[in-house]
Amino acid sequence: CNETGGDYYAFVPRPSGLVAMVGDVSGHGLGAALFTTMAHALAQQQFRLGADMATAFRQVNDGLFHTRSGRFMTAVAVALDSATGVCEYVSAGHTRSLWIHHGEVRWLDSTAMPLGIVPQLEIDPSPHLVLDPGDLLLLYTDGITEAAHEDGTTLSEDRLADTVLAAWRSR
Repeated sequence: CNETGGDYYAFVPRPSGLVAMVGDVSGHGLGAALFTTMAHALAQQQFRLGADMATAFRQVNDGLFHTRSGRFMTAVAVALDSATGVCEYVSAGHTRSLWIHHGEVRWLDSTAMPLGIVPQLEIDPSPHLVLDPGDLLLLYTDGITEAAHEDGTTLSEDRLADTVLAAWRSR
């Protein structure tokens, strides 16, 4: 159980593009793993039925809230239209997503509370997000930015942005 956790990712192809989702369930162990499995089933059902991101997140929230487990999940998802580059974006209390747009770092903030806490999930409008050729959108969990080196320093969002931007420029 100590090696079982609640980090989550999924990719769901759609006729017009792709849905990508990353999440992180509170806690560790078997309970977090089971909660993650439930979230996965709920999200997959919504994405495969073609739900927009806000509807999908509201449905996942509803299912998780009614477990009454005391757990919650932060999550971020995008639905990319590959022909236009337009992305629907929803983030439920998740770490900021990193968008490299025309060589400039942009951070995308959360648009809702974490999933499973409140019975009715209110979601702010999706930011206008159009990926242009060469852009990079990074969805990740705090496990990346909070990973500690031997000296105790962490990667942090700033260092993550610097590292990703340097890699983007060297391509």
